[in-house]
Amino acid sequence: MVVVVVVLVVVVVVVEVVVVVVVVVVVVVVVVVVVVVVVIEVVVVVVVVV
Repeated sequence: MVVVVVVLVVVVVVVEVVVVVVVVVVVVVVVVVVVVVVVIEVVVVVVVVV
């Protein structure tokens, strides 16, 4: 019984860690994409104005 509880706790902790890592990776990717798009727009505006 104790072994089952320990295994369940370990599985839950591992799943939570994986979920947190996935969320962090997704947020980082979104931020990078937004920054790249903003930089591209700024470059285009500067080129068009100049």
